Amino acid sequence: LAWVLRIAAKRELVDDREWGKLDEAEIAKRIDVMVAWAKERAGKSDAELLLEALSDLAEGGKSWHEAGDIALELAELGDQRAFPLVARWLKHPECDEYDVRRILPVLEQLDVARAKDHALAYLDHENLALRLKAAMILLKSGDVERALPLIGKAFSEANYSNMSDDTMDAYCATVMEVNSPQAWEAIEMLFDDNGIATLDDFDSVACCRALESHGSPAGLKHYRALLDNRETGIPNMVSWSRPIAYKFGDKLLDGYAPQDKTARK
Repeated sequence: LAWVLRIAAKRELVDDREWGKLDEAEIAKRIDVMVAWAKERAGKSDAELLLEALSDLAEGGKSWHEAGDIALELAELGDQRAFPLVARWLKHPECDEYDVRRILPVLEQLDVARAKDHALAYLDHENLALRLKAAMILLKSGDVERALPLIGKAFSEANYSNMSDDTMDAYCATVMEVNSPQAWEAIEMLFDDNGIATLDDFDSVACCRALESHGSPAGLKHYRALLDNRETGIPNMVSWSRPIAYKFGDKLLDGYAPQDKTARK
């Protein structure tokens, strides 16, 4: 029941851990308070309830951990009134880079043009994932010329330790949609080092093929070097049970000829 009330009210009305400790009189008082609270807000929309809850959390100095789900709901509703409230958490005393990496996408979803103003502060951040997220916001806001070199540089440094696999596919798709020489230069930077090879779930072969279709051999050269490598790992990065050549031979076959039994043999 506490969960049902939380979903309906867009906030925690009942602390179910505390409820069992109350006597009947205390329970009756709590119920009266909840009923009065609900009557005052009977005509409010979900967005209005969420905004009120988010505002209360901001005024109360609560952490992003407590506010994030509510902010995300408002972003999914597209309610731009939430923007200044969400932005306040960037100045929260306990806000760390982990929080910022989750706040910026919410701001982006609410209003990418205004999100750019906040993203600018993180373009030189030591955390590569945060730096890349900030540069992607610049790109989506229309600041293409400044964003693409920053994105390319971040792509060249990406590896399993500083980048999430499932993020890279979306980032690369966005860059390729720009379809300018500078955009393809940024995609080429993925293959500037072996770091990108350590992202197992990132479809780097799709980027290789896209570059190939635009006349760039950068991805193919990258894979050729891997196919010549009989070691079982990339120094100072990762180790595998199979030689690098076999691992990436399979990856190329999956990307180029997934149904071709002859090629696989």
